[in-house]
Amino acid sequence: MTRSCSAVGCSTRDTVLSRERGLSFHQFPTDTIQRSKWIRAVNRVDPRSKKIWIPGPGAILCSKHFQESDFESYGIRRKLKKGAVPSVSLYKVLQGVHLKGKARQKILKQPLPDNSQEIATEDHNYSLKRPLTIGAEKLAEVQQMLQVSKKRLVSVKNYRMIKKRKGLRLIDALVEEKLLSEETECLLRAQFSDFKWELYNWRETAEYSTEMKQFACTLYLCSSKVYDYVRKILKLPHSSILRTYRQILEKAIQLSGAEQLEALKAFVEAMVNENVSLVISRQLLTDFCTHLPNLPDSTAKEIYHFTLEKIQPRVISFEEQVASIRQHLASIYEKEEDWRNAAQVLVGIPLETGQKQYNVDYKLETYLKIARLYLEDDDPVQAEAYINRASLLQNESTNEQLQIHYKVCYARVLDYRRKFIEAAQRYNELSYKTIVHESERLEALKHALHCTILASAGQQRSRMLATLFKDERCQQLAAYGILEKMYLDRIIRGNQLQEFAAMLMPHQKATTADGSSILDRAVIEHNLLSASKLYNNITFEELGALLEIPAAKAEKIASQMITEGRMNGFIDQIDGIVHFETREALPTWDKQIQSLCFQVNNLLEKISQTAPEWTAQAMEAQMAQ
Repeated sequence: MTRSCSAVGCSTRDTVLSRERGLSFHQFPTDTIQRSKWIRAVNRVDPRSKKIWIPGPGAILCSKHFQESDFESYGIRRKLKKGAVPSVSLYKVLQGVHLKGKARQKILKQPLPDNSQEIATEDHNYSLKRPLTIGAEKLAEVQQMLQVSKKRLVSVKNYRMIKKRKGLRLIDALVEEKLLSEETECLLRAQFSDFKWELYNWRETAEYSTEMKQFACTLYLCSSKVYDYVRKILKLPHSSILRTYRQILEKAIQLSGAEQLEALKAFVEAMVNENVSLVISRQLLTDFCTHLPNLPDSTAKEIYHFTLEKIQPRVISFEEQVASIRQHLASIYEKEEDWRNAAQVLVGIPLETGQKQYNVDYKLETYLKIARLYLEDDDPVQAEAYINRASLLQNESTNEQLQIHYKVCYARVLDYRRKFIEAAQRYNELSYKTIVHESERLEALKHALHCTILASAGQQRSRMLATLFKDERCQQLAAYGILEKMYLDRIIRGNQLQEFAAMLMPHQKATTADGSSILDRAVIEHNLLSASKLYNNITFEELGALLEIPAAKAEKIASQMITEGRMNGFIDQIDGIVHFETREALPTWDKQIQSLCFQVNNLLEKISQTAPEWTAQAMEAQMAQ
């Protein structure tokens, strides 16, 4: 709804055209005394009640009713000074204005102001005691009007120039004004690459976006001059407010003991108060987070917990600061080897559910850190949940270090979950990465060897044993003797495993449901598979004696391996004999290749049914070659 000036007889309306002409419109003040002065100056009577007119919530006066000295300028903006009162007479405003109807009659009935000068009357008009100054006053008035017109013309030009630049980027505009150094420009473009110019419409009470305010605060840290320039256009706090809060923070950091703790808590409570602008509180909480790592861990930990508790009701407004606090708090718990609390603190970062969009590398690094901490706490189930989340992001990341960390963490999760053959493959892959240090590659190879020995007997394990046995680096490892015996299908006795068992990690020494360890179970299965290549058949008692276990347990393990296809043979329970069968490898491979070819043919048939034209073109191209 377009508003009009509340002065009697003034037809000025609050439109875009009026503002382009340099006019401005001002609401009646809320202060009671100042409002009364404005009402008396307007001198308007309510036609219904015949009493003095009371302005409503939307009542305004145009700038024609104020002296030029009543205004103060801020770049292309201007506003009334504090305590300004309309003082320009209605007669001067209405000069040159053509009125019609009742408005004209009403204005004409009002008495005109007496601007005449007292002239000394004597016998002759040439005997005046002092000269007339009407011409000089008129000239001064015209000159004043000319200066006002020039200022309004400059304001209109600036308004149109900024309106044209509205489509430009703000950083480009600051570069055009030569306000940014090359270093500052690069910093801003890296953080706000898609940030566009926004014109602050000072006629409205619109709020700027969070990104716009963060941009301006970054400018303040880089250059107070640039901040002041942007502040003339944007609705931002004065730089002195930021300086005052920063001085308070620095003084609190310099304290010690209980005084420091209480001062920092008071500072946090002030920052999260709703009366403090988010622009200020976010920036100062960011500075606050950078100072805390320099404090003692006990003090910092208490402050971190206090800050998280106070921020929780407005956590959406401080997501970036909360993430920084949780990262620092997790590092303190990690120093104390409190792995579970460190992981739970990091879990509280809203990487997927928050409003802030984190980059892929940050999310991947955080998920990997959480998984690693859960592994240190011997909780592979939780670790696997977060490594699975990381697996969805690792293909999007180009950071080689994070890729290596992901592979290491994933291999450890497989190791903890007792998927030893898969873990061995991952460790062996890491041992060939040139980006990894040589000592760490040898360590990965050692873990690959240990996992292969602990894996269940079968074809996959046999292939992995062959791969490691042919790797010359394995000869440097202490467990090479066990590797050689397993590769050559030799029987391994229990007394030969004591040295190797001491090399295993705690989770690899766990016991199974039947009371035997993982290593014992792996060696028993290996010895049984080796026996199948030495004997055509064997009784349960003799097999138990060979494996150094009871006959019933030997029968159970043999039946399980035959059922799972890890060993060829059958069991005669009536006679109590296990019969072994030897199958040649070539026929088995031929069947696998035949099965693969059949599957490929089925795929080609489905493709030709779905896209016959494309299939025909592909066949023609293949025949042409």
